[in-house]
Amino acid sequence: MIEFKSTYLLGNKARQVVLELLQYAAIKTPDFLRPIIQPIYWQVTKIPLFRRIVWGSTSRDRCLTYWTDPIDGGNKPITYLNGGMINSIFMLDYIKQYADKDAEILEIGCNAGRNLWVLYSTGYKNLTGIEINPEAVKLMEAAFPDMVRNIDIYNNAVEDEILGIPDGAFDVVFTMAVLEHIHEDSNWIFREMARITRGVLITLEDELAVSWRTFARDYQKVFEGVGMRQIDFDDCFRLPEWHGSLKLRVFVK
Repeated sequence: MIEFKSTYLLGNKARQVVLELLQYAAIKTPDFLRPIIQPIYWQVTKIPLFRRIVWGSTSRDRCLTYWTDPIDGGNKPITYLNGGMINSIFMLDYIKQYADKDAEILEIGCNAGRNLWVLYSTGYKNLTGIEINPEAVKLMEAAFPDMVRNIDIYNNAVEDEILGIPDGAFDVVFTMAVLEHIHEDSNWIFREMARITRGVLITLEDELAVSWRTFARDYQKVFEGVGMRQIDFDDCFRLPEWHGSLKLRVFVK
């Protein structure tokens, strides 16, 4: 744990400044240049040498270990539980457009259950969540005991859980700020997400943020590359705290 803290929080300041400038340029690019600049940004931030220079080790095991027990307050389950309700309602508004109340819904990376609770309290009862962090699941059980008794929660990494889910098991599969933390060695799960979706797949992800545990991606390209088709998009400017890098996308097969 000390290694993670020292590597991420006390890294070379000049390198951090360069990275922040790259991210700023990618976000603030004029609309007419964005189709050119952002793909270049996505490719540069994937280069292994670039990532090693800026962050050192960025292995999948390191990422999974971090998310099993995050060390910084911003990613603690209690922080997630106590904030971000506007994001949950934003997601609810989209799910309502594509799913009836009896829909089977899966959230990958449900943390302490805030999104699931918003759905549950609105009448969606056939809910399933996958969450790697045991502290988050315990907090969910304490905060929403009735919901947890009546839905399915799997305390596991998505890499270890998704292969056992049947084809087309869910009417809705959704994520919120989770896929951006999937290591590139686990890119195979995107095809698995398409496989288990019989209705819509909704992603609400920061597509530009990068760090040793964050991976910038164009999710339209990702999911259309595994046989899905984007049918809806939102630039999420109603969620100003994300500074223009958060995108919502809706896919069908």
